[in-house]
Amino acid sequence: MSESAEEHSIDLRPSNPALLLNINICLGNQIFGHERSRLKTLFVAISSKTLYPLALILVGDPGAAKNTICKVVLANFDNVLEITSASAKALDYLPEDSLKDKILYVEETVGVKDSGLALRSLLSEGVLSRLVTVKDEKTNKPKTELFKSKAKPVFLSTTNQVTSAGGALANRILHEDVDQSSKQIQGGLKWLAKVASMPHYEEPQPDPYLKEFIQNSVVSKEVLVPFLGPSSKSQRSSIGSNGSESSSSTENTL
Repeated sequence: MSESAEEHSIDLRPSNPALLLNINICLGNQIFGHERSRLKTLFVAISSKTLYPLALILVGDPGAAKNTICKVVLANFDNVLEITSASAKALDYLPEDSLKDKILYVEETVGVKDSGLALRSLLSEGVLSRLVTVKDEKTNKPKTELFKSKAKPVFLSTTNQVTSAGGALANRILHEDVDQSSKQIQGGLKWLAKVASMPHYEEPQPDPYLKEFIQNSVVSKEVLVPFLGPSSKSQRSSIGSNGSESSSSTENTL
């Protein structure tokens, strides 16, 4: 993608038909190529602001820019919890709601392999409940307490092979193969050489257009389904021909 944000007035209004193109132009200021992967990563991250958080693992060989894609995207978010690894029981003792509306970013999926059971429960049900034995401070005797953590986070990670995530965990997560074509590699090397010869930041920086879009445009946690009304009327007409039509109306919003 040859366009740059400096050459265009970036219009990121949700009503703009060129919204996805303009978002990719913004992302392209800090990474070459990977248009599909970086856009997919962005919208998985944006799902942290909705009632339907998603999970994504970028798959590719070492050096394929998987983590660079993630970091360029996540630089625009203020709700990222980044970890390298987690022990088997680490997620069990998280404070309640500590992952609510958060993006859990693990650089390499193998880093949370030991805590796969807890992570699987979080991504599926959004709840962790664990009974543990602790010492009662008053009586010095053992007692049982319930540790509970609620909220389903967005999960974002990378791997060089899907099996490293474990089969049961992998089945709950979207996977994206990053571009490893010769054209991408050659273009990426030329782009890096050009950037290295110019003033630049070592770490990805938030894009002002994207950051404003994420903060101000993704605000509703309600899902509107306006086509359900006409669909239900059509369905009732069909059912009515068999003599079993219901007279109740269907709301247009959920």
